[in-house]
Amino acid sequence: MTPTTHIAMSSDISTAATCGWKYRLPKIFGVPTSGSFGGLVGWAVHDVLSKSGGAIHETWKKTTNGSHLKPLQLAIEPAKEEIFSGWREKFVEGAHTIDEFVALAETRLGAMLEGLAELMSDRGPPDRFLTEIQITNPESHHQGRIDALAEWDNEYETIDYKTYDDEAPRSHGYEHFQIVANGMLANYRNRHPESDFTHNQLVILYPGGRRYPRPTERVQEIVREARAYVLAALSSSSTETVQVLRVPKACWVCQRPDECNFYKGLERMHREGNLPSDEDELRRLLWQRRYRVLDFRQISHRWDFMVSEKPVEELERLRVAESGYHIGAVDKGTGCIILSRSQGTRTFLKGDPVQLVVLEPDRPILACMNFRGSIQAPVVNGLEVKITSHPLSEVTRLAANSPLIAMRTEVDLTKRELSSLDFIQRRASPIVKEIARIFLGVSG
Repeated sequence: MTPTTHIAMSSDISTAATCGWKYRLPKIFGVPTSGSFGGLVGWAVHDVLSKSGGAIHETWKKTTNGSHLKPLQLAIEPAKEEIFSGWREKFVEGAHTIDEFVALAETRLGAMLEGLAELMSDRGPPDRFLTEIQITNPESHHQGRIDALAEWDNEYETIDYKTYDDEAPRSHGYEHFQIVANGMLANYRNRHPESDFTHNQLVILYPGGRRYPRPTERVQEIVREARAYVLAALSSSSTETVQVLRVPKACWVCQRPDECNFYKGLERMHREGNLPSDEDELRRLLWQRRYRVLDFRQISHRWDFMVSEKPVEELERLRVAESGYHIGAVDKGTGCIILSRSQGTRTFLKGDPVQLVVLEPDRPILACMNFRGSIQAPVVNGLEVKITSHPLSEVTRLAANSPLIAMRTEVDLTKRELSSLDFIQRRASPIVKEIARIFLGVSG
């Protein structure tokens, strides 16, 4: 079999571990997802915590006696005001008002800080406190974004912020699978086998307190099975090659029964030969197009695999990456950083998406701290980069005085096309379906 560059995300693995169809509906069939008021509130709270990595670490280091809560509340206040102020400007009132939004966000953030302060009181400050770190393990085709990673000399804590509701995370539920999946990536970053949690403490912080999920052999087995399921679903040419997951049925709590029943019924009728010929032809053409879209998605990961396999000199020759950069200046007004090196770029042009990797000693290159952004302009002996994945304060805190590699990356724009294919299959009028069938048949 030809090797692929498909990647299974921890969030997708966790969804598939609870229900394979729940994963496939949005990520394979393109069924649109919908948010909730509580989810929007959680998003705002999560943004505050992500933006406050430096404030959290400094408070952890400075507060040696007594409670960490009050100093922590004061330290994150600037980030809270900035984030909440932004939500006041863009929030559209309907069933809920902006005052309700802010009040619930304040309450939920306060509860999260209580749990975080208790966590900080349990042990001394870590040597490093990383926020929103994306780790890719090319060996297992697994990628995840960890909310926070606290690292001591030979131990580390994988921390997940559960901010979208107040309920405690369930054992063998989505959050349990997600933090175990991300814990596997943290183990890879620290040069341990992904199943070795000897030095890794898993922590879920939620508005009701803390949970310490256990990475049992059974949970790890479920995560690995779900990861294989996701990769098979992404790369199969037929849905029938995707294996059935050994997870409990969750249909009684399903939020998408209509969409799920539609596609299950469609695939069942196809297998039994009961699908009308025109519908069967449209199904075939849509599956063909769907997998072309998914194959394009895997192209967005090809640079990761090249960077993990080839030496820097070869990457520079191929114009995949450039080394020797460091942060030369920060422009808070434009939200950009100036990367400097002894010579100008031969690889990047204005508008190119880019990933900046901090070269950390004894870490796999795709497990080092990294930031995503776009090239604003090549400058003399450097690049002007707009960072989109992290606040500038976190970039300078985590990357100052460190050597950087700038590597090519791609933006995944396949979600919209998959959604249009779902519209054609489920909701389009007969005439639109006929036009789509002709068009897809010609383009195929």
